[in-house]
Amino acid sequence: MSAARRANDAQDAQPLLADDAAGEPDVRFAIDDEYALADELDADGAPKYPPSVPPPAYGSLGLAPPPPGGRIAAWLRAHDIDLPQPDWDAPRRAWRRLYAAVWRHMPSSRIAVAGCALAAMWLLILTTAPSVDMAPQDDGGWWAGIGDVEIDEDLSPLPAAPEPVSGDGHIVEAAQWATPHCAVLAFGGRRPFCRTSVAFNLTSPQAFDTDASLFLFADPLRAAGLSDGRGRVPGAVRVRRGEQGTPPSVRIEARYERGRAQLLREARVGKMKKGIQSEGVGIYTNPLPDRLASRLPPPLSFDIEVTLPALSRLPAFVLESAAMDFFLFAPLPPSDPRAIIFADALELEAGLRAAPGREPLFGRFEARAGDGSVVLGAPGVQSIGYALLRATSGDVVVRGPLRGPVIDIHTDNGAVRVAEGGEIAAWKRASLDSDNGAITIEKGGLVGAPELHATTGNGEISGAGMWQANGTMQLKSSNGAVSALVAPITASPAATLDFSAQSKNGAVSLRLLDFALPLAVRAAARTELGSATLHLPRNYTGAWAIHGSRGSTDVHPPPPTAAGAPVRKWSSEGRQETNTHVSERGRIWLEGQPADGEATVDSGQGGAHLFVA
Repeated sequence: MSAARRANDAQDAQPLLADDAAGEPDVRFAIDDEYALADELDADGAPKYPPSVPPPAYGSLGLAPPPPGGRIAAWLRAHDIDLPQPDWDAPRRAWRRLYAAVWRHMPSSRIAVAGCALAAMWLLILTTAPSVDMAPQDDGGWWAGIGDVEIDEDLSPLPAAPEPVSGDGHIVEAAQWATPHCAVLAFGGRRPFCRTSVAFNLTSPQAFDTDASLFLFADPLRAAGLSDGRGRVPGAVRVRRGEQGTPPSVRIEARYERGRAQLLREARVGKMKKGIQSEGVGIYTNPLPDRLASRLPPPLSFDIEVTLPALSRLPAFVLESAAMDFFLFAPLPPSDPRAIIFADALELEAGLRAAPGREPLFGRFEARAGDGSVVLGAPGVQSIGYALLRATSGDVVVRGPLRGPVIDIHTDNGAVRVAEGGEIAAWKRASLDSDNGAITIEKGGLVGAPELHATTGNGEISGAGMWQANGTMQLKSSNGAVSALVAPITASPAATLDFSAQSKNGAVSLRLLDFALPLAVRAAARTELGSATLHLPRNYTGAWAIHGSRGSTDVHPPPPTAAGAPVRKWSSEGRQETNTHVSERGRIWLEGQPADGEATVDSGQGGAHLFVA
């Protein structure tokens, strides 16, 4: 051992205290005996446990203390049972490898990462979302629900079901509803719907000299309060053409909320007779309760399909409903959830257009809709007596030919529209009326009749279609513009053709196309508030007059006559001006030709314009 280490050990062996203090006791941390005795006495007198919870005395009671780890663990150790422990090493290794592979192949672009996430969610939806069968034979509405189960429930009519309105006829065969099919689940928290159907075959009357008819009444509106207090069941009625030689038929599909079969039982549905030969189908319902009246989709509705044989000849065909849409030889719009019921609509439409001239022939055709629209498509309707399309609170749309001696189209609160390919041809009189809507003739549409009237109370008369008349044509709007393109009919014309366009509060524009000579044409464009414009054809001859506001009234004379053409002469009697208005008169004539026409342009508070081609 080194000398330095021995010196350190000797120093460590010396006492810490000095020699003079070695005999004194260390009292720095001593406890006072007086206080210590008092604390000890207090501790002995205080109870260590509550009286109600004595300390455990396993030994005094003959009980053994609980084994460490619990009795179950002790029992397992006593019986030498080894529970199988899961081996998590393999799943951990697999998860680490998958995690590493994902991050190794993960693209660095954020757009690519978002695309991968969208693809993953799409796969998740495809594999986990429920499948919805929307086959044509299914119930066809997105609101109908998922699944299809048969429910055996009584659908016979209750005594409270209403009888037909007086004068409509009587029921001879009540509806025998098929077993209803109901959805299991519905969308949007709605109740699932049930559907059932019934079909009737009708006998077509043949005598055109009687009042016999085929009819469909679905809560029809009757005057004199006969239909007050009755229901207004919604739905759709589609009239289609069937195979030649088959009898007319009516198929009704009823839809009602599951658990509300009483709504259908309170409806009277059946085959009806009226008079001696008239036959049809009637639907009469009670009003819905207030809590169900405004529910969408409606808790009770009907989809009706009327099939008429091709080349059929019917003395009269009548459709009347308070709240149904009529699709006459026209498919339902694709946006309508009921369109899938009539899955053959587009195919049928194409076939009818490919085989024209096979439309049914009617002695009288009437379609009256209440709170619904009336749509006429191909092949159209041909009547030898009277044709009526009427809607109380809906539009009337003509997409196919409508021919007959007298044609009336009317709507109270809707529009009248002749779409492209639509034609209204009457060989006596045609009337288009709307109390509170527009009248539109679209490009490719045609309205023609010897006597033609179009009137709207609160809408405009417009469109790029054609108006034709060989007698009298009157276009009138109380609160809207009037714009028309007129082509005179030269076949069997009247002595004088009278064309008039008038508005109380809107602009008026009337354009006449060329016609064969000699014809006396009287044309007038009048308005009380707005501009009035009249375009005369090249072969017009006769007097002209214009009256309008000062500063916005002008006359455009005809252009110079082409070489070799008959010279058309133009004259003016001069312009008369006041502080607010301007008036001017004149004539247009050809040498050796009568000049019996009259052209008038009149604006009370607006400009007046006359153009001569």
